[in-house]
Amino acid sequence: MSKTRIPTELDQFDKYIAAVLAYLKVIISGVLTRGENLGMTSAELSRLADDNKTWRNSDPANLGIYNKHTDPANNKSYTRPTVVKFQSDFADWFSPILSRMELSPNITPQDRFVLHIAEPVENYSHPKEAIADQCNIMGQQLGGGRIKFRCKVTVDTKRPSLAEGSDGVEIAHRIDQPNVDTGTDTGSKSKVKNPIANSGDGTTKNIYTKSTITVDYGDQNSGNVLQLYARYINIKHRNLDGPWTGPYTFIIG
Repeated sequence: MSKTRIPTELDQFDKYIAAVLAYLKVIISGVLTRGENLGMTSAELSRLADDNKTWRNSDPANLGIYNKHTDPANNKSYTRPTVVKFQSDFADWFSPILSRMELSPNITPQDRFVLHIAEPVENYSHPKEAIADQCNIMGQQLGGGRIKFRCKVTVDTKRPSLAEGSDGVEIAHRIDQPNVDTGTDTGSKSKVKNPIANSGDGTTKNIYTKSTITVDYGDQNSGNVLQLYARYINIKHRNLDGPWTGPYTFIIG
């Protein structure tokens, strides 16, 4: 169980213990205190009051630990161990009570604010449907072996984008020697020396997290044929990856 709800800085701890006692001892219905409404016992509330008085008490005959420690006339090297032990003992005792109150059906946002109990983390549902959209790739030669790819859900979409349910794109590519008559036509298997059969046909696979991707294939590959398949993917849930689309064929510039 965490003690981080209880401040350790001296001035913040002083404010916290006083504010918590004042808040929890308030009568909210008949003789029922706010603390009891959240699951505390009357004995625990009594100890909280006693601890608060042990910590801060301005009576010269019975000064509180905090009062002694902040009094310039006192030797702080003597009172410091007492301060640290009190804070540690208090956290060991009060942290389980905070955890109990956190589970109370009566707890309110105001209770959480005063007691330093965070709002519960929502349980986000995991996606269950596979990505349906195909990854349509447009390529732009940048020279020096670099190509800029724009991935689109549909061919006629103006802006590149990731498909619904995806957070990345996977490209499976292979680089081959061209036929002498390859030319610059793209997408034609007949002019490729060794047409690629599928996404696993001697390919190298890379994952990208954006829909616009610039890839450097090296100027040594200028003039060679780049063949690839692409798909939208869910990086955390690979069983939901979309269908492979391709092959796409480009002459590396």
